[in-house]
Amino acid sequence: MQTFNVAHLTDEGREINVIPLKDDYPAAPMRVKSFILQELRTAVAKAGLTGPVAVLWNAGPERIGFLAPREWYDFFSNLDVYTVTRLSEHQITLG
Repeated sequence: MQTFNVAHLTDEGREINVIPLKDDYPAAPMRVKSFILQELRTAVAKAGLTGPVAVLWNAGPERIGFLAPREWYDFFSNLDVYTVTRLSEHQITLG
């Protein structure tokens, strides 16, 4: 079983659940990434959190990588993994 922190964030009346992942996430095969993302979405819904799910990770010095709905891209330009981890008030468990 693996536990993940979730930051349930609001911007301009919109809600999103952001989950920081390990830095090796982008190196995983696409089918593995898709499976992980779907499992995270299911766990977030079971936890009763509303809004889409996005993931982010460190992508180098002062850079992040993320998967999020396109309408949230500008919002992510101002985020970093440290801030999301600090704002995480929920936890979900997979497995």
